[in-house]
Amino acid sequence: MKQKKSVLSLIPYEKREEGFDEWYRDVCYCGGMVDFHPSHGCYVMRDTSMEIWDTLKVFFEREMKRMNVKKCHLPKESSDVRNTLYPYFSKWIRVASDLPLKYNQWFYATRSEMSNPIPFIRSREFLWQEGHSAFATRKEAYLEVNNVMDIYCRIYEELLAIPVLTGRKSEDDSGLFSSTLQVFIPETGRCVQGAYSNCLGQSFAKQFNICFEKAIGVDSLVWQNSWSFSSAAVIEEPLSLAFFSS
Repeated sequence: MKQKKSVLSLIPYEKREEGFDEWYRDVCYCGGMVDFHPSHGCYVMRDTSMEIWDTLKVFFEREMKRMNVKKCHLPKESSDVRNTLYPYFSKWIRVASDLPLKYNQWFYATRSEMSNPIPFIRSREFLWQEGHSAFATRKEAYLEVNNVMDIYCRIYEELLAIPVLTGRKSEDDSGLFSSTLQVFIPETGRCVQGAYSNCLGQSFAKQFNICFEKAIGVDSLVWQNSWSFSSAAVIEEPLSLAFFSS
């Protein structure tokens, strides 16, 4: 990507609908949120955007501590954390007292080559949080799905002052359902997924043999969840910056 030169003005806010992508890139760049990188689809997150991300992390980690969620870090061996983590769940969970088991990881993720990259909304590399948990009962798993989604809503509405849409959609055979948080961008008429909290049911417990001894000689499969949000949460800050500066 050709390096941009510093500019002192933006595309006027009232003309953002005529070329939203370019207007948004200029807001991110001129607002000191990002700088452009030679690698296609990659951006340098500057101190302003990193301070926002760190603030969200501090809030989220405080809530995770209250929920007794532990930290972990996995080697980058697979694009799917489940393939790396769940064999260890099978090893660590033996009896009912091992449950619930909850782990969270912070890392960066990558996407394959893409067209028309946009900072935070659609970039090749992004910061990511992903949590995984296991429970003895369906009721406990369902409760956590809702609790984590409430935390994600608070991140957007209380810390970022962004209204959100939440809903539930059916999953395929890999899980029971997915609760999703969406941020609506009026200029595009589309939503950007801001977070999700999924109940995976027992399908992965069967696949990876994750079970606990429910009674003497009787094993039971665990119920599992996964939940995540990413640096896409920073997207609305440059939009707000441009709006209130216009």
